[in-house]
Amino acid sequence: MFGMFYDGKTSRPNPCSLHVDEQGLVQISGFPFVPVSVQRISVTERVGNTPRFVFFPDGASFETDDQQAADELAKSVRVANQAKPKRWFDAHRLESSFKLAVLSLVISLAILYVMATYGVPAASRWAALQLPEQASHALGDGMMELLDDEYLGPTELSEARQASLTALFDQLIPKPTEVEYKLHFRKGEWIGANALALPGGDIVITDELIKLAKSDDAIRGVLLHEIAHVKYRHSLIQVIQSAGLVTLASLMLGDLDAVNSLIVYLPVVLVQRSYSRDAEWEADGYALTQMAHTGTPTGSFADLMASLGNSTKPAADQSEQDKPEQDKPGKTTAEEKEENDQVKEEKNQEKGILDYLSTHPHTAERVERIRNFKLGPE
Repeated sequence: MFGMFYDGKTSRPNPCSLHVDEQGLVQISGFPFVPVSVQRISVTERVGNTPRFVFFPDGASFETDDQQAADELAKSVRVANQAKPKRWFDAHRLESSFKLAVLSLVISLAILYVMATYGVPAASRWAALQLPEQASHALGDGMMELLDDEYLGPTELSEARQASLTALFDQLIPKPTEVEYKLHFRKGEWIGANALALPGGDIVITDELIKLAKSDDAIRGVLLHEIAHVKYRHSLIQVIQSAGLVTLASLMLGDLDAVNSLIVYLPVVLVQRSYSRDAEWEADGYALTQMAHTGTPTGSFADLMASLGNSTKPAADQSEQDKPEQDKPGKTTAEEKEENDQVKEEKNQEKGILDYLSTHPHTAERVERIRNFKLGPE
């Protein structure tokens, strides 16, 4: 077979041919070479159409693209050394079999499903519970900065109202605790009526949500719900699970650049990902249990959840829609069409942001469970 011979002393390729004579000696034609027994050489495995190499005891090597001839030489080496032929571990046989390829794909997808459905969530919960509070504070600070820069505005609540709700919040903080809980008031802007729990103990409640609540008992339920998210580290679990899923997919697809990108956007992941149904109900259960212990009616909390499910877009958008036609300057048909397309695109973007930021899916099922909640035996 023809190929390139490397003497092991320089990197210069030397065109030549290789063959095995009747005495079982490997001969190289076209380059000074001392024949060597076929028992003393090794031939690399066949992997697709990649070049094959023959290695000699003195460090020299021979490279060839002649797959069939290389297979015959490898067979001669096995016979000379009385070695058994490889079967299941034959890489070329495995990759050339359509049935084995399909089987490998099915097994890989099954492993991916099991890991994504059970392994990563379980590992994420364990890891979140092991992380120190410093890690929670770092993530919380990054998320708070992101929210203030992109989504929230300064609160319009009076100082008296803020002081009243802060006093209520302080009463709800579980004791003893290592977490530094802090309540932040903001105008919802893009996210409207909502409340957010950040890692580290920061809790954000929007003016729109406070206005929507019919009583402080409803706000008490919301604050207890968010405290539970911090207490059970749901946000940390969310981040770690997202990172784990991306890493798992990257390993399966061979694209590790996505892992580096995720590290940069972890605060965004916190904002955009919704809590799982189990996490929401765990937080609801904590809030309802605490309310039951203090004799606080839970009906107002359920009413607020139902109202949130039916809440509309921010008032700024509504006021724009309510403007009379005569107040709008006259425009040509082309200008009106361009403006309408732009408004439509902005509304679609806004809807996407609201969907991302809505961390509390207010379904009829959830409201019904809150209304029917009963405190079980201790």
